[in-house]
Amino acid sequence: MRGGTALASVVGVLAALLVAAPASAATTITGDVTARDGGAPIVGAVVEAITGESDVVKSATTDATGHYQLIQIPTSGTFRLRFRAAGFAELWSANAPDWRNAARYSGTVQQFVNAALYQGAGTIRGTITDFTGQPLAGATILVQRKDTSWRAYTRTDATGGYTQGNVPPGEYSVKIYAARHAVQYVPAQALPSFFTVADAAEVVADDTMLPNGGLDLAIQHPTTGAPVADACITVTGTIPVFVVSGEFPPPSTVTGTVCARADGHYRFDDLPPVEYTVTMTGSRTYWPFTAAKVTPARGAPTAATITAAPAASVRLRISAAQSGVPVPTTCVQFVPLPFRTGESGIFCNLDPAGAPQAELIIGPLQNVDANLFVAPAPGSGLGAQWLSPIGGTGDQRLAAALKVGSTGVTADVPAIVLDPAGEIKGRMTGFDGADPIGCAFPVGMGLSENGKTGLPGHTYGCDTLGTYTIAGLGPYRWPIQFVPGNPVWGQTYSPIWSGRANNRFAASHIKVTAGASVTVDAVFPAQKSVWVVGTDDYTTSMALYDAYTGDPVLAGGFNGSISYRRDAFVGATNLILYRDGKGTCWMQRPVTVGRRSTLEPYFATGITQYLRYADCRSTPPPLRKMILQRRGSTAPFSIPQIIARRS
Repeated sequence: MRGGTALASVVGVLAALLVAAPASAATTITGDVTARDGGAPIVGAVVEAITGESDVVKSATTDATGHYQLIQIPTSGTFRLRFRAAGFAELWSANAPDWRNAARYSGTVQQFVNAALYQGAGTIRGTITDFTGQPLAGATILVQRKDTSWRAYTRTDATGGYTQGNVPPGEYSVKIYAARHAVQYVPAQALPSFFTVADAAEVVADDTMLPNGGLDLAIQHPTTGAPVADACITVTGTIPVFVVSGEFPPPSTVTGTVCARADGHYRFDDLPPVEYTVTMTGSRTYWPFTAAKVTPARGAPTAATITAAPAASVRLRISAAQSGVPVPTTCVQFVPLPFRTGESGIFCNLDPAGAPQAELIIGPLQNVDANLFVAPAPGSGLGAQWLSPIGGTGDQRLAAALKVGSTGVTADVPAIVLDPAGEIKGRMTGFDGADPIGCAFPVGMGLSENGKTGLPGHTYGCDTLGTYTIAGLGPYRWPIQFVPGNPVWGQTYSPIWSGRANNRFAASHIKVTAGASVTVDAVFPAQKSVWVVGTDDYTTSMALYDAYTGDPVLAGGFNGSISYRRDAFVGATNLILYRDGKGTCWMQRPVTVGRRSTLEPYFATGITQYLRYADCRSTPPPLRKMILQRRGSTAPFSIPQIIARRS
């Protein structure tokens, strides 16, 4: 028989209720109608092409050989085929009991669709309730013959009732699919039982859904068993669903999230008994994870213990320099040293209700040195700062270099005292006198490779008219970087630092006064560029870092087989960080001087660079030392550091 399935299924569920593949509909459909038992042709059977549920648009009657023809079916859309004959059960193509389960046809070529009719039919009906006894509406009921030669589906109504008519005599299972429930068979079991359906008989198959279960997850320290109290735990599972072709699939994902439990027990109720993935996020003192699978039993919550890996963290205390000023919403960005590789973590002093707190723990942190950039909420009247040993500063070199403690240790640092804010404003023009679109940054192009600080509400000095204003700066000396337009692709101008410097260390520092505004203009120089070629990988990306400051200069991806033009932005030499499908590393080529072999970093100096993975090293090269001349002195700039006190 030629015909087609109208149904599909997911999660291993065979939802195709028809035995033949759907044919494209045609202006002419022909075929033979026979008795399923014995195969004798059926004379006088009525074959109808139907649109919707019951609109007959064409009909025909079988001849003495059981053959029929539906010629020039008048429809431009889809239609279904219905077969009826005295003494036989009504059948829809292909081998379906009703229009809902029937295959749909469309097209303009001749099709051949045969049908084998059952002698007699019965009905299966019932009522489905949930485990509390309430009607379960919208559940899908799959009725399937024991030999799998016949299937049909229907759905429960608002009372939980269902009826599947036109069921050929035989043995059938009844399977239930329902939202937020595991699949079960009537009566209330995981494996099928079979009901015998006789001609003209009605079988009642009521059922109550088995109870769901729950999880009681104890999240603990791996050695001490101390509870992890500050996390969010999410469980995610997948239940089998029944999907009908042409309909939106019902939800198959079951998920729940519980946050912040003082005893470390995260409890979930009403979970179908399927396998769940456990994910932990949000903790400031433990690393996030995706744990092994857990499966709740039906009934009482299933207990499970999961350990979390402790991480280093830093505890901060925040106050305002002016007495009586409440602590505003304040966000702190953790900036790794000496290179700002990857995304810097951002942490804000808000409790779960959104109220600002005087104490903030930032973490989880890698065991690396870092600076902290602090930014009160815009409009608070308090200024941003780099945290220094003696208060705030606008110069990152004077910031406290925090040496994060060992894993599992929370380190205390000097209190953050927020000073009143001032602002810097001015005009940005090009070397040719034009007014380009640009931004002015008090922390360089960004605190991470993405070129943005990410601090909530802080857009800094971006403008479309050539002017800029940087508000909310603490009363310190700040270097300012001016960046024209998009800081990655094809600009006419290159960025510049205050004082027309090429990098942050050489920049002039602008003194900000609390409650006042200072004006500083900038002129963008002509664009500079660098060519980079990846010679041995086709999924390569790279980032450029200033060889003196460690600041990110450029990040982007490129195909390893093509030379790409990149804006290098600064005239100073830059280090290259190279990424491909094999790992992340720093480009350093071996160099022999006399009898001594050493490694020399790759530098982007405006010439073509050929990157080879063989020249990659996991350890970054040291920053170059920069001699800053001050009033005739060539003494290097001194960078004070402190080590955070461990609690």
